[in-house]
Amino acid sequence: MCNNDAEEKIIEETSKPEANIEEILEKVNQSIQEVKEEFVSKVKYDGHKDKIIDELHEELQGYKDDIIHKLLRPVITDIIYTIDNSNKTVQALRQKDVSEIDPKKLIGIIEGQSEDLEDILYRQGVEEFTYVMPEFDPKKQKIIKTVETAEREKDRTVARSLKKGYMFENRVIRHELVEVYVYKEKKE
Repeated sequence: MCNNDAEEKIIEETSKPEANIEEILEKVNQSIQEVKEEFVSKVKYDGHKDKIIDELHEELQGYKDDIIHKLLRPVITDIIYTIDNSNKTVQALRQKDVSEIDPKKLIGIIEGQSEDLEDILYRQGVEEFTYVMPEFDPKKQKIIKTVETAEREKDRTVARSLKKGYMFENRVIRHELVEVYVYKEKKE
């Protein structure tokens, strides 16, 4: 029944062609104008939103650059200090005759440079470690070399530490480099 009423109304409205077409055109024009206004408004809104996003991105990038600078500056300063000390030592050694240079003293100088670099890492929160457990731990150690053993109980235990491991904020930066025993039956 409702469909018939709607159909009758449409038929009735379309029976006055001239008046009806003008009304329809007016409604269509009005709808187009509303859509156009909404579109212009949306474009302006999107443009404003894009501008705000760009400004916030630029501001965030500035903060990021400043944080990186603040974090790296002490490390860079320490490295420069170590370079200056190394250059000073090299100059002092160059002024001496080769026969005057004591090999033990030279080894001590090189060890001192390693200690200076370890101090830089320590000041930045990097900790060195040598794992003391006899069993190999793949989370903290990396096998560089294997050593065959006939003793079954030594299988997958550390034979010796080759290089220290380093951690930063409880995360392994570099695994301790180790030699590990691998059990191999003796053939008789």
